[in-house]
Amino acid sequence: MKPKPRFNPDTTAQYQMAYVSLLDQLTPGTLDHAIGYLVDSKIGIEPLEDRHDNH
Repeated sequence: MKPKPRFNPDTTAQYQMAYVSLLDQLTPGTLDHAIGYLVDSKIGIEPLEDRHDNH
């Protein structure tokens, strides 16, 4: 007989939300900032915009 998995009890702490600011996370000198810069200014996403319409 297989042992049953044990899960943590459900708590209300799982339903808390945190405010996240993308501009605060993309600080100059980080890899995330470099990727964002390349995509926004050098590569562009125009070819993808025609294929994917998120409206």
